[in-house]
Amino acid sequence: MADRKKKRKKIEERPLFQRKQRHPGKKCVKNEPIFYDELKKRISLTLTPTAIDILTELAEKHGISRSEYLEQKLRGIIND
Repeated sequence: MADRKKKRKKIEERPLFQRKQRHPGKKCVKNEPIFYDELKKRISLTLTPTAIDILTELAEKHGISRSEYLEQKLRGIIND
């Protein structure tokens, strides 16, 4: 018998902005807000590659997702 090893796909670590945020002490419950007093809604934005790179850099700098960066910036929580 030939020795066959299972090939595992190399799992690349996700960038910080793509990782799920941690929220200690708060349980995730469907249709209940965690960070704010209202639920988020999905929208679609169209950005140039340059704007995407800048947004990604800023989100990584703060250690949050791109979506959360925009949320905090628009709410005035982040002032860069």
